[in-house]
Amino acid sequence: MEHICVVEGLCKTYGATGVVANRDLNLRVSPGEVLGLFGPNGAGKTTLVRQIMGLLRPTSGSISILGHDVVRNPGAAPVYAAYHAQRQVMLASYRATEVLVQAGVLRGMRTANAVSQARTLLERFGLAARSGSLMLRLSGGERQMVFLLSTFMGHRPLVILDEPTSNLDPVRRRLVWDFLLERAHEGIAIILVTHNVAEADQAVHRAIVVNRGTVVADGTPGDLKRMVSRKIEIRVSLKPGAEWRLADTARGEPLGEGRWIIRADPEESSQVLSHIIETQGLDGIDDFAVSGVSMDAVYEALTGEWWDERHERAIN
Repeated sequence: MEHICVVEGLCKTYGATGVVANRDLNLRVSPGEVLGLFGPNGAGKTTLVRQIMGLLRPTSGSISILGHDVVRNPGAAPVYAAYHAQRQVMLASYRATEVLVQAGVLRGMRTANAVSQARTLLERFGLAARSGSLMLRLSGGERQMVFLLSTFMGHRPLVILDEPTSNLDPVRRRLVWDFLLERAHEGIAIILVTHNVAEADQAVHRAIVVNRGTVVADGTPGDLKRMVSRKIEIRVSLKPGAEWRLADTARGEPLGEGRWIIRADPEESSQVLSHIIETQGLDGIDDFAVSGVSMDAVYEALTGEWWDERHERAIN
């Protein structure tokens, strides 16, 4: 099957308030794809995924998972999809292992198989020593990891994760990104809802940006960057006490104490970098990096978040 999940012409209006959460929204996700869903608070991301999971009924439009109409039959959604909600029930009296095993059993696993898979997942993420601990006794990050791992118990062709790494430390966040890409390689389709634009570069194959309830951009992270700007960014950090010596400072913008950013067309980036090194001297440069436009700038440009003249200069 070409697509695991297809959303077409989706509209959701909350009757009591008249608030339009989704407006003519279209989305497709394929097997083996990690699809990032980005957008500011109130953009309609969580409303969208709750409709995919059959937890909210659309005002109009269609949603199918593996060809099954989940608008007409919401009960089909959890048969084919697993969902990690942004807010989780505490389950204070459950132990970490029990949360995973129960999730697996509810999805049709034999208890012995669920216990084995739970042990493997907890060991992989450094939680084996906490497997017998009550959820109440775990840290916030540990609880989030347990709930996230429970989403992958059993096998569902579609997995939807709403802000799964928000409380995780950088090490565990990186482990989660690698884990998602591995699961996708096995053929699972993953929808990753997040505010963390770094995840667009690290963990998604395709990114959709939602703003005011509708899709404003859809493409690979590279596609989205090129939509906003084709310029190359050169970031330079000076050593303490070193001065910025470039005469053409109009091309450089200070980012803070001893840090500068220079933007150049791709064809002249090598020449600009050589000029910076020759002018500043390697003795005065602590570090530098060359990249395309940042995903932060892409996010700001496409959603209008924190938009001002400085950001407009940054992407043009």
